[in-house]
Amino acid sequence: QAKQQASEGITVEPIDLIAVVKGSGEKKVNSPVKTTIRQKKKAKENIENTIPAGSFTSGILLSGLDAPTGGKASSSPHPVLIRLTDLTVLPNKFYSDIKSCFVIGEGYGDLSSERAYIRLNTLSCVKEDTSILERKIEGYISGEDGKIGLKGRVVSKQGALLARTLVAGFLEGASKILQQRGTYVSISPLGSTETVKPGEVTRLSMYSGAAEAAKKLSDFYMKLVNETFPVVEITAGRKVEIVFLKKVNLEESP
Repeated sequence: QAKQQASEGITVEPIDLIAVVKGSGEKKVNSPVKTTIRQKKKAKENIENTIPAGSFTSGILLSGLDAPTGGKASSSPHPVLIRLTDLTVLPNKFYSDIKSCFVIGEGYGDLSSERAYIRLNTLSCVKEDTSILERKIEGYISGEDGKIGLKGRVVSKQGALLARTLVAGFLEGASKILQQRGTYVSISPLGSTETVKPGEVTRLSMYSGAAEAAKKLSDFYMKLVNETFPVVEITAGRKVEIVFLKKVNLEESP
């Protein structure tokens, strides 16, 4: 039973019982029969092993980000790497030192505000004894203006693709007009008949092929337009503020 309790994280401590033996007075007997069971208490959370929710610190972007926009952008964000550059400010004017640790985040863009929103994902540090600390975290990043997210530059290639689609459509229409000039239409009581003019067969074939090629080119560019979304460009080296939304335990294994 004692072995079973020890395997369950319970400390078994023997009690020194006082046994009275005739003619010999009192003697201390170490009895394993009667014991007290004391469970190990969980280490108390303090500023040395815990970062409370609402704490914040400064950092710098080590990698740039082209934050995708569109309907599915928030479900497939792009990763970004941040290095902490200052002490972490805790509630009630306390501080915690996780300076130079790395934070990995995930970012996506929003066209209406022209900002990139970055969610915190992982905190990684190397302690003085060379042991590794890695924790899942929750939080967000704010920019120089103090608002959630980082103001960025919207970059879109849709305009150039639409211009190419327009040119391809114009070539298709012009080829069809030139194609019609090589034929004449005769109308009779039985209906209309389109006949190729003598000597225009070769030219008519060229115009027909050009119209078909221009149509396929226009469809190709339109498909690219539908698959292309603007991005919010964030450059590396920007200073950011990291805010923790939930507490982070720096001691216990997750």
